[in-house]
Amino acid sequence: MTAPGSSADPVDPACHSCGHAATDRLTGLLDRWGWDERAPAELAQAAAARDSLALLVIDIDRFKQFNDRFGHIAGDAVIKAVADTVRRSTRESDVLGRYGGHGGDEFLVLLRQTDAAEALSVAHRIRTGVREIAVDAPSTDGGIIRLDRVTTSIGVCAKVPRPEDDLTTYVVAADAALQVAKQAGRDRIRLADESRTPLPVPLGRHRAAARPAARRFVPVLVGLGSALAAFAYIVVFAPPGEREEPAMAAAQLAPIATAAPATETTIIVVTTVIAPPPAPPQRPDPKPATAKKKPTSKPAPTTTTEQKPLVDVCQIMRQVVGRIC
Repeated sequence: MTAPGSSADPVDPACHSCGHAATDRLTGLLDRWGWDERAPAELAQAAAARDSLALLVIDIDRFKQFNDRFGHIAGDAVIKAVADTVRRSTRESDVLGRYGGHGGDEFLVLLRQTDAAEALSVAHRIRTGVREIAVDAPSTDGGIIRLDRVTTSIGVCAKVPRPEDDLTTYVVAADAALQVAKQAGRDRIRLADESRTPLPVPLGRHRAAARPAARRFVPVLVGLGSALAAFAYIVVFAPPGEREEPAMAAAQLAPIATAAPATETTIIVVTTVIAPPPAPPQRPDPKPATAKKKPTSKPAPTTTTEQKPLVDVCQIMRQVVGRIC
C-alpha cells in the first residue's frame, strides 16, 4: 500500500479528527484538508533532519477559457489530465495536492530531500508533459472536442527549513515566484529568491518602517499650515483701507452719476417744445393760410402737419395763461 498523497495511486485517506475523506475525487490527489495534515509533518521532519525541502505551486494557464468555451466537463478533463502528468513526473514519496478547494486549477508538490536544481528539473519535466496533453472531452455543442495546447506556470521554493519556518513561508515564496512567471508571459518556471520574495513581516516592524516615510511629509504639512495662517490673517485682521469693499462700492455707484444728463435732456426737450414763438403773426390772416394750402400739395405735406400742433399748442397755452391771469 502506498502512502496517502504520494505520486502512486493513493488509497482514500481520512482525517483523523473528523473522518473526512482527504482525497480529491476528481484527481486522486490530496485535497486541502489532507494537505494541511500531511505537509506540516513533512516540513517538521525535514527541519529536524536539516534536509532540503522544495515546494512547487503549479497553475494551469487560462483555465477559465476551457470552462467558458467548452463547458465544465471539458475543464474537469483538463484538470484530471494535468494531475495525471504531475503524478507521473514525481516520486512515490512526494506529497501531491490539489490547491484552492473544489474547482481549483492549482496543484502543490512537496519534494523531500530536494535542492533547487533538482526541483527545477522536476518542474521542467511537469511543464513539458503538460504541453503534450491531448484529451478528448464532450463539448457543449453536443460533439467531441480535442483539448490540447495546455500550458502551466510553476513557482518553485527550495531551501533547508529553519526552525521558525512553517508551511505558509514556503507557500508564500513559491506563490510569489508563480506570479512572476505569469507576468513574464505564462508557460514559465521561476525560482523564488529570498532577496526578492516578500515574506511576512511582524506588525511591529511594519510600524517602525512606516515612521520615516511619514516624517518626509512634515515639511509639507508645516508649509500648508503657514499658508493657511497667513490667509486667515489677511482676511480677518487686514485694515479697512486695504480691503476691496470701497472699490466695489464706487463701482456700484458709478452708473448713478450718468443719470444726471438724462434729467437735463428732459428739461431741454420741454423748453424746446414750448419755446418757438414765430408762428403767431400768421394767425390773424386766414386768407394767406388758405392760399398756402394750394402750394402745400406740391411739396411734402410734413411741414403743415408739424406747424399745426405748434399753433394749437400756443393758442391753448395763451388761453390758459389768460384765464389764470
